[in-house]
Amino acid sequence: MVSGRVKPPPQLSTATGTKPPSLARATARQPLLPYRQRSRDEFGDHGKKGASNLPRSRPLYAKAGKHAMKSREMTQSDTLAGDALDRASEISAPKHLKVYRYALHAPHEGAEIVRNQMLAAHRYRNTLVEIERGRRAAVRALLVENGVAELTATAERAKQRVIELHRAIDTERLHTRRRSETADMRSALAALRAAHRDAARALREARLSLREDPAISAEMKIIAMRATELQHSARAHCGVYWGTYLLVEDAVQAMAKAPMYEDDAVTPHDPSFTPWTGYGVVSVQLQRKRALKDATSGKHPQLFVRLPGESAWYSERRGTRRRLRAC
Repeated sequence: MVSGRVKPPPQLSTATGTKPPSLARATARQPLLPYRQRSRDEFGDHGKKGASNLPRSRPLYAKAGKHAMKSREMTQSDTLAGDALDRASEISAPKHLKVYRYALHAPHEGAEIVRNQMLAAHRYRNTLVEIERGRRAAVRALLVENGVAELTATAERAKQRVIELHRAIDTERLHTRRRSETADMRSALAALRAAHRDAARALREARLSLREDPAISAEMKIIAMRATELQHSARAHCGVYWGTYLLVEDAVQAMAKAPMYEDDAVTPHDPSFTPWTGYGVVSVQLQRKRALKDATSGKHPQLFVRLPGESAWYSERRGTRRRLRAC
């Protein structure tokens, strides 16, 4: 977009340099304004002396008494430019996402099947977590064997010194019930923390440089391929239907993107196992379109919708309507 003064369309002027009579009479009563106001920061202040007119990308409207008058002096190029601006504004406008929530009744048929699927999905999730933990352990061992063992030991020693001095300060405060540590202890703790940060930074840089090595990169690809084979084998033997195991795999893939170490660059960061609590998630994806009456009448093989009574929509009590819609 070109900034500066914007000239009005040439069709709004006649050969003699004057406006058409109809537009002149409308301007005498009220100045013409564009259908959609533009930003002052973009086009300047409209109406001030010396300011240019706003670009007229749409047909103009001017109030004349109780009726509106439409100017038909726009050309085809102006109309196309206005349509392009409208499409651009629609694309850049924020899109609102609607989330619908529906209540779920207790299973009246196949309750044992649902429970078995949730239990199998839980076991499948822990199996994938075990595979991911093994992949991370193999990658760490590969990096340690190829030159970061000494830097890892240095970072661990620096971290241990910080922990020991911090414990000593906490013990001193516990006995005296106040901040009784000396200034030398505080300065020593700050120095040890700085040394630990420097060691962790050097360790991270060394790991990044190792990942760029062609030989190390090839070994890491082999580790990833073996983990993928184990995941495919676990999927084939998990006994979980595909709608549900996709949810489990998406969750584990999100875990795999997490850092391999904690903030101290020494402590391993692995996904954790979860115990079985009796709760879970079952996903069913409908493949073919069917009529709504099939779902409400029980003829649909995958979905059954029990419609609420008329009181859920026409009851005088708001609480009754909300309760019936939620159950």
